[in-house]
Amino acid sequence: MSGAAIDMSAYDAVPRDFRFLFKNLSNVENSGPHIDVYLPSTATPSETGFPLAIMYHGGGMVLGTSRQIPYKQVRYLLSQGIAVVSLEYRLAPHVHIGDIRADLLDGYRYIHTELNEAIRKAGVTDKIIDTTRCIALGWSAGAMCVIYLAADIISVNQKSDGQLPPLRAIVPAYPLVDFALFDKPMQVDPCSITGRAVSQLLEGPCATGFAHPIAPRIKADSFDRGKTAPAVAQAIDSDVSASMSPRILWIAELTQDHSLCSWIAGHNAPYERSFSPLNLVTKDFPATFVLCAEEDELIPAKHSYDFYKALKACDVEAEIGVGTGMKHGQIEGLGSEKIEEEKGWWEEVVLPALTFAIKHLE
Repeated sequence: MSGAAIDMSAYDAVPRDFRFLFKNLSNVENSGPHIDVYLPSTATPSETGFPLAIMYHGGGMVLGTSRQIPYKQVRYLLSQGIAVVSLEYRLAPHVHIGDIRADLLDGYRYIHTELNEAIRKAGVTDKIIDTTRCIALGWSAGAMCVIYLAADIISVNQKSDGQLPPLRAIVPAYPLVDFALFDKPMQVDPCSITGRAVSQLLEGPCATGFAHPIAPRIKADSFDRGKTAPAVAQAIDSDVSASMSPRILWIAELTQDHSLCSWIAGHNAPYERSFSPLNLVTKDFPATFVLCAEEDELIPAKHSYDFYKALKACDVEAEIGVGTGMKHGQIEGLGSEKIEEEKGWWEEVVLPALTFAIKHLE
């Protein structure tokens, strides 16, 4: 990956206990997607083991890493005797939504078939995970991942006599649930800045994570300002000495021209119905707490409300919590703890969401 390296040391606010490869793939960075494991400090309280919270990072399925998760929530879950895992998945443009969903399901299978043995082989014999008691949390694209996983577990079990334990509860935070939001066609001029950026990305291996700053800035001489979307041009800061990664250039362009969903779908609209999470809700869905960002400027709050209404229409146990004045992405990753405290969002929506999910682990 080109561009300035992001200092990831701050993301070690809660050191992970283990990191395991759960899917070996060729032409993929680090041999494939990994799972980060965080275990409560206490010994396993019973023979059944610790219940588990599964986390998925956001980033439009283009950016983000398994370490870009809200660590205050991780610490809280650990304090409640709940183990936490954060899983990688392959990122566009090398792969599309079907590949990403396969990674999510394969990661879930790994949790149920191999994770406890991997922990034991790593030298920890007094802590096991009860893989029949799982909840899942995700933010933005990670929220989509949570919904996809819940739906795909149901689908697999309908076809194979229930081989995978269903999720007990899910917490999708400000998900995109209708692909119509970013349904403009892919525009790739090979001579443009973004065209060259995509070409550079495809020349290398598929990424399973890309650390990105909260507010990326771009060196002024790293591209032709006149041929770049306004969103990218506005991000220029001539004082930044390192050039911007082609991945940042690309995500800025495709969110600006509203073609994100075409890129992750792998083709222009119309899309398959199953791509939009809104179409996946059934009566068999797990209990769901939808966390809505009231002033989301990227994915309108309507998406959260529509998903909540779809759940209620199917008689699924569901609640919605609205973060007053909250914008997109403000309760995930670095900096979230301070703003949660300032805005009162922890008490308003985050803790209620966690409490809702945890009660379904009992």
